[in-house]
Amino acid sequence: MIAPDLNLLRIFDLLFEERSVSRTAQRLGVTQSAISHALGRLRVTVGDPLFTRSAGGLQPTARAEELAPQLREILVRIRTALNPPVFDPLDSNRTFTIATGSYICRLVMPMLVQLARKAAPGITLQVHTLDQALLDEMDQGTVDVAIGAFSDVPARIEVSTLFHDALVWVASRDHPLARREPDVAELIQQPRLGIVPDYPFRALRTDGAGERINRRRIIGDSDPIPGATGGHDVPASVYDGDTALSIIGRTDLVAILPRRLAAARQAELGLRLFDAPVQEPDIEISMLWHKRFAHDPGLQWLRDLLHTASNPLTDTL
Repeated sequence: MIAPDLNLLRIFDLLFEERSVSRTAQRLGVTQSAISHALGRLRVTVGDPLFTRSAGGLQPTARAEELAPQLREILVRIRTALNPPVFDPLDSNRTFTIATGSYICRLVMPMLVQLARKAAPGITLQVHTLDQALLDEMDQGTVDVAIGAFSDVPARIEVSTLFHDALVWVASRDHPLARREPDVAELIQQPRLGIVPDYPFRALRTDGAGERINRRRIIGDSDPIPGATGGHDVPASVYDGDTALSIIGRTDLVAILPRRLAAARQAELGLRLFDAPVQEPDIEISMLWHKRFAHDPGLQWLRDLLHTASNPLTDTL
């Protein structure tokens, strides 16, 4: 059986290549006696002389000829495994999977794909919705990055803030209140477009203990105005911000939505934005990835690109 000492395998490989104890010792920076001693150990381990001396140097035996290509392959695999992984965007055909919601798809994904097409034309970006299996998917490596507003993130998941957003009132530019700066009491009494809240994502560990990543609401049917206790009409309800903005642009309904989302479609839909004097903190949009893949150079590149694509100044560069 081949000895587990990798140094012996390396010495055998060089002896087979050089056919000389002195040249092998020189390449490894050791004495010739050290190489001779290692060769002796190899002979005992394999049960074969491996090399015989001749006028032209060391000559491999039939057993050495048989072993050489197999051991060379093993050494190459070991060197490949131990060398730091390399990611070259221009040459990569890797597929990356991102889990996120419609808010990020509207604000970040167009710029991300544009940047990726220039920097890494051979890669594939797969974007799918966040669901209750998110933690399982990240544990299994089937989701590389998740983006959204999260809380209660397990310690094995890394978190990095991408940007912050604030809430604003949104109305059509044709709305009667759009011609002036209405006060909060007027806005509260307007017919309101309802937005269905999101739900938590949960994963169950095999030991039976429950773990979850809670998804905080970015766009939801909450009333952030202090002192507002209802009383407004809600003649329609939707579940995503893009649909809400399209409806607001065509009706007399108002809603409270993230500023960056509303501003992205303000000119297209003819919208008017009003500051909402909320006491809640800004919305924090974060990126999640598993600690197991923290040093993957391809995922490091993707995370850097996501930071660039999330920068509101990117469009002007």
